[in-house]
Amino acid sequence: MLRHRLILFCSLHLAATAALAETVEIPFSYQQAHNYQSVKQSVMSLYQWAQGEYAEHQTEGLFSQYPSDGEVITTTLQVVTDLLAQAELALQAGDTVKASALLYSAEATAYYAAKMPHMLESRVKIGSTNQ
Repeated sequence: MLRHRLILFCSLHLAATAALAETVEIPFSYQQAHNYQSVKQSVMSLYQWAQGEYAEHQTEGLFSQYPSDGEVITTTLQVVTDLLAQAELALQAGDTVKASALLYSAEATAYYAAKMPHMLESRVKIGSTNQ
């Protein structure tokens, strides 16, 4: 009986966490005064979250049904890494304004990439896909 309650509790917790993840809005770093390294860390955290969301939905078979959407999301993730690399080059060149702009762009793109699988699910539910 205790085991069943624990399983039920864990299932409810996971469902609530998933629902919350779909609705939570994360404040962007630009809203506060953050240094370059803390913004970069934010980007990396968002990137990892986006990768996790992609992997979860890939495991569920979403991208086997909608491969072009899966490609758009993986390309968006690649854009994040490209923006990070460009930001580092700008920083090394002494252009801190450009480096910051690229880093903020990477942050927004990573956040968007994390939300894309859920947006695809919503489109599928209403029958509006890219295929």
